[in-house]
Amino acid sequence: MDGVRTLGWALGCLLGAAGLAAAQAGGPEDLAGTWRREPTPDAKTARYFRLEAGEGKLTGELLNPPEGFTCKVALEAAGGRLKGQATWTDEYGAETSAWDFQVAPDGQGLAGRSEFLQFKEDGSVEKGWENHKLTRVARVGLLPELVAGAADEPFGDAVSDLRPLAGGWRGPGGAWQATLLQGRLIFTQVTSGGPGARVELKDERGVLRGEAEVPGGGRVAVELAYEDGRLSGRAAWREDLPDLADRAASGWAQVAFERLARLDGGAEPTSSAPEAGDTSPIEGVLRRDDGAFLRVAAEGAEHVGVLSDAAGKTLARVRLRPEGGRWVGAANWDGVELRWELAATGEGGLAGRCEWGDAHDGRVVARGWGARSFRRLTRLD
Repeated sequence: MDGVRTLGWALGCLLGAAGLAAAQAGGPEDLAGTWRREPTPDAKTARYFRLEAGEGKLTGELLNPPEGFTCKVALEAAGGRLKGQATWTDEYGAETSAWDFQVAPDGQGLAGRSEFLQFKEDGSVEKGWENHKLTRVARVGLLPELVAGAADEPFGDAVSDLRPLAGGWRGPGGAWQATLLQGRLIFTQVTSGGPGARVELKDERGVLRGEAEVPGGGRVAVELAYEDGRLSGRAAWREDLPDLADRAASGWAQVAFERLARLDGGAEPTSSAPEAGDTSPIEGVLRRDDGAFLRVAAEGAEHVGVLSDAAGKTLARVRLRPEGGRWVGAANWDGVELRWELAATGEGGLAGRCEWGDAHDGRVVARGWGARSFRRLTRLD
């Protein structure tokens, strides 16, 4: 072997990753993908290992080996500790080096050590240990964690009217709001911090096709089919591997959106507030147009009460106050507040609008107004 060639490769971090999976997720299959060995002062080039799981083991290859070399790895996990070896091959033959790794103490990184190989001019090989860290290569896609399994092209019935699909949904990463814009269905991820992902879809003979724009500016294809209140299908992904763009893996992952349960839905949509009228006390029992009962009593300047079903089960707690000739307030549905705007009618009842809401974890994702009327119950003596 000509010259002095020093090979200091660390799958150890990778092995550490396998240990993390063994302890938390069940096995090496959770580690399939590409991993980056971080540069060190002695090994200044970032190295990328792609791993596959099979029969309880991890096998893989180094994607960017030094010129003239190939590197294959074989790893096993036991008790959170990972051991294995890499086989380095060039035109002169093959040499192996060992790895021994664990999850880093902070639980965030993967750390361990692996043997380097230093080839001498006389043909001998010197071995020694080096410490390394390795991190998983991120994937650009709609899903925070890719779902395993087949991701075939979906198929469904054509959606002639997209309007019923507007509202709140549960999807990848939590809550989403769906709206309509010029014949397209727009899903916007609802987040507590910065901007979330955005998906724009159009019906194409039974499949809603389009793109997802994910945080950071990446765009990936999305294909969904609608059936029984559920949108399911697939979303594309690709590895974020700018150093080796021609070696970046890509594929499809399963994805689904499910309707959020709607609070106080069923009313005809309306956008108009009721005209101002009389705000005389409305104490007593009123029956709403959907069969629910509103029982209210004066409490200072406000009226408070309960909306219940025909069996007497409480649906929401209501608080109303007179404002500008209307009764304005909110109904509290187990912590979720939806607004009410009502005005008195000539028959001692109320009419106006009540909000509906699609909520996720106590937060309203989508809301709208529905027309409502309340009739005062007749007392027979």
